[in-house]
Amino acid sequence: MYHGICDAKGIPITQPHLESMLTFGPAILRGICGIYNGAVIGSTGGAIVGGALGANLTERMAGIIIGAGGGAATGAALGAATIGTLSTVKGGLQTLIGYGGGYILGSVLR
Repeated sequence: MYHGICDAKGIPITQPHLESMLTFGPAILRGICGIYNGAVIGSTGGAIVGGALGANLTERMAGIIIGAGGGAATGAALGAATIGTLSTVKGGLQTLIGYGGGYILGSVLR
């Protein structure tokens, strides 16, 4: 919002890199948090599903452990990719809405 107000009122942002941080920072931070959360959620779910599949395929403990490990790795990768991407898009949309709202507010206050 601050970035939009500054642009609408013609206030220069003098600090180096501040404009790009205000533009891309929220989306990057959301994406990083989404990657972490997706990996945790995906590895937990993947371990449960992989362990259950391993138990159905073989009754030995090694099959269950291998299934759980493979499921956790696959689930972590898929969860991180999916939720990280969605979180980055969400952060970008929030930045766009905040900038637009700030620009409108700055135009009204000018």
